[in-house]
Amino acid sequence: VFAGRRWNCIQCFHSIGHAAMRIFQNNVVISLEHCAALPHVSMQEWCYSGVFMENANLYFSFYEPERPRPNTQSDDIASLCLEMNGGKRNQCVRFLPQIILTKNGGNFNQAFKTCSRFKGLDEELCIRRLSWVFIPAYFKDNFHEMVKTCKMAGLAYENLCLSYVQKGISIGAAGPQNKNGSICDLVEISYQKDCLGAAGLSVDHP
Repeated sequence: VFAGRRWNCIQCFHSIGHAAMRIFQNNVVISLEHCAALPHVSMQEWCYSGVFMENANLYFSFYEPERPRPNTQSDDIASLCLEMNGGKRNQCVRFLPQIILTKNGGNFNQAFKTCSRFKGLDEELCIRRLSWVFIPAYFKDNFHEMVKTCKMAGLAYENLCLSYVQKGISIGAAGPQNKNGSICDLVEISYQKDCLGAAGLSVDHP
């Protein structure tokens, strides 16, 4: 029951972020200012997530085309997030991979390069989101291409990418038909056990 109530609270404050964007003509900065007026940090951050999700959706040309898009015009996709700090930057980075892939037609190499403009936990968050959600969804049944794509993350993040791709597969991001699939037998032998463990699978996973 507690988990259900917590989820409802999260969705409530997340929805406030979406609503702020609609009220303030999709102006991200003004919407964030209203989120920041909420009394607790957790409320603020879930509100921020609604603001940045709404802004990410505006990159889809079919998404309510009559609405203004003041923060989607820059050629530098990462600039908005780089201007932020703290919880605002964290939530902005969460939705950055969606924007990159929407604007660049599924160019994962460019997506990883954009993630690398951030440092530390923000860079890691960007790569995790890219790997967990988008690589499995994009390549579906082509596990070899998923492994190949993770090499674009570079040596420092390749294994992180593989781990989160496997997690994504396991929760159905590559389609329900692939939920029991594994990329782990396609990776370097030295990493196979960690790959399986990262997704909560056993070493003898079929």
